[in-house]
Amino acid sequence: MELEHRIENFLNNAERYEELAEQLNALKPILHNVTLINEKVEACARGELTYPELAVWLKENF
Repeated sequence: MELEHRIENFLNNAERYEELAEQLNALKPILHNVTLINEKVEACARGELTYPELAVWLKENF
């Protein structure tokens, strides 16, 4: 009885982990875009890129 319960819990957890993995994979492109934008904003802060240039880059890429 205990073994059956443990197996059932394991299978339920496996399904949840699979769902979480799918959700995380769906977030990868979004996180990638946020990283790109952050890099450009940091370049503006360093004076390597102007805000108008950032605006053009954003318009062209998003």
